[in-house]
Amino acid sequence: MKNFILPLVCILMLFTGSLPKPSEDPLHLLTEIAKTNHHDVAAWEVTFKESKPSSITAKILNNIEKNPYSTRMETENSIQYNLVDEKIKNSFTMTYQIIISKTNPEQVEINVVISGSDWNENIQSEYNQMKKWLQNNLFHNPRIFTCITIEEDDIIEDRAIIDLYIKSLGMQHQDVQEDSLELSKLNRTINGYTPIWDEKILMNGIPYNLQIAVNDKDSGRTAYTIGTPILVNEY
Repeated sequence: MKNFILPLVCILMLFTGSLPKPSEDPLHLLTEIAKTNHHDVAAWEVTFKESKPSSITAKILNNIEKNPYSTRMETENSIQYNLVDEKIKNSFTMTYQIIISKTNPEQVEINVVISGSDWNENIQSEYNQMKKWLQNNLFHNPRIFTCITIEEDDIIEDRAIIDLYIKSLGMQHQDVQEDSLELSKLNRTINGYTPIWDEKILMNGIPYNLQIAVNDKDSGRTAYTIGTPILVNEY
């Protein structure tokens, strides 16, 4: 394998003497690390989550309910509305989700997922515009979950992607979980912490905000999904 692993963090430290600023958009940094090391991004996803009073979300819910392409699902504990928009300039898909808890209907959870399978400068620009619009018009202080997926190819050796992101993001106190289920496609998950981003989750007093999942695809390839602060969807 050609040694393409030149961590982006090291490059930046040569010019700035420090890690990227905590305000660095995780999607920008995760994809830039892949690009710098000549790896294609097979998929990416950013999830925005925030709870709001039902009085504020009534108009949003009404618009989704009226859309002929929206779906409604009811469970014992909640009512969920979904609307998928695949026409964002053909660059990515946006999924709007409204969750109304039956135990606390006055507080509504709004989720928006932006996802795509291609990544380039034009898509990044469109993503930046959409993120800004969401934060100015729909969300006030959302929790944001970001992940990208890279699939193995002829030049990727085992652990190459894992080591790349561990080094580039300065991952600390790694916790590796192996999946022993025979039918599971998930091989292992590496949990850790990077000081680059402020968002973190405490487990037994230890901060975590970086996850790397390794799983087998139906194509026979191995996929590496890198996310912060945790992976919230199936991978």
